[in-house]
Amino acid sequence: MAGSESRMPGHEQADFPRRTKTPYGKRRKRSHLAEPPRRPSGPPKAAGGPEGRRVLEMTISLAGLEGLRTKVAAWMNRLGAARVRDDVVLVAHELATNVVRHGGGFGRLRVWRESGRIVCRVSDSGPGMPALVQEPEARRPGGRGLWIARRLADVRIQSGPSGTVVVAAMPV
Repeated sequence: MAGSESRMPGHEQADFPRRTKTPYGKRRKRSHLAEPPRRPSGPPKAAGGPEGRRVLEMTISLAGLEGLRTKVAAWMNRLGAARVRDDVVLVAHELATNVVRHGGGFGRLRVWRESGRIVCRVSDSGPGMPALVQEPEARRPGGRGLWIARRLADVRIQSGPSGTVVVAAMPV
């Protein structure tokens, strides 16, 4: 992107680190998508985030996709944003699914409220994505995640060979 004034909130944060080892030092194969990184169990972290805000943070993996919708919906209720909850849940799930399918299998999801908007930031350490994403063909199944996100939110993408960051912002 040309200047920082055109950037969406969340682009200044560190991307999901590219790892060849799990947090406990064991090697893992990047091609084995079904194995999530070994992390302490429990609910997603709600920590201070951008400018001291409370942020929902989750690791994205194939095993975690099933519970992602429930956790994001509960978080939206806590933020008092039930009016846009379903749209935020859909966008977060579609972007997280793209991480699993196209972005190396693992990533990070962060959701927070900022300046009258809900910001959903997804990052991965995959191979990047093409500069131009085309509209999906009507008769072809799949391929609509980013298209759906763009219909519901203001979406900004930063991608390169070391990963992709997608930030989607929706008014509350």
